[in-house]
Amino acid sequence: GPVRTVEVSADGRLALTIGSDRSARVWDIATGREVRAFPLDDGGAAVFTPDGSAVKLRTAAGPRVRDLLTGLDVVPD
Repeated sequence: GPVRTVEVSADGRLALTIGSDRSARVWDIATGREVRAFPLDDGGAAVFTPDGSAVKLRTAAGPRVRDLLTGLDVVPD
């Protein structure tokens, strides 16, 4: 579906989009290829972490942080 928002990572290499299909997708800007996709709920949101290694998601189940390399939840120290 149509893209609702776009954010570019601090290093300018990745783009994070939120689409009307209720997904957050991370794209490699140089290649145009999708790196990772995360499901969202209606009204969900997503932003890059300051270091760009993960994505913070707001979901109906609560906030989550997902690692870009593995796609798994980041467990706080």
